[in-house]
Amino acid sequence: MRETLHTYQNLFCYTGSKFAGGDFMDFSEATRKRIKELCKDKNMNINKLGNNAGMNPSTIRSILKKHCKAPKSDTVYLICIGFGITMKEFYDSELFDNIDED
Repeated sequence: MRETLHTYQNLFCYTGSKFAGGDFMDFSEATRKRIKELCKDKNMNINKLGNNAGMNPSTIRSILKKHCKAPKSDTVYLICIGFGITMKEFYDSELFDNIDED
């Protein structure tokens, strides 16, 4: 059975479903892609992001390497601080429009 996240407020770290490809992706994959997208857009590497966010860059790497399937909301909040954006801006992406809920 695949685990699915339905709200941004109930984020946790779990070892559930993997990205299946196609037009849909799970919430965790969308989060990873969004972090990578923002790093590229802001010309920022993981070390700089971690330093800006006040967190260990290895935490961000564990999210990107799928060791942590879905970061907690407070982790996403710190990542947003590192990027200099709000959580609303983080989730305001087409990546989150087609979340696979199966």
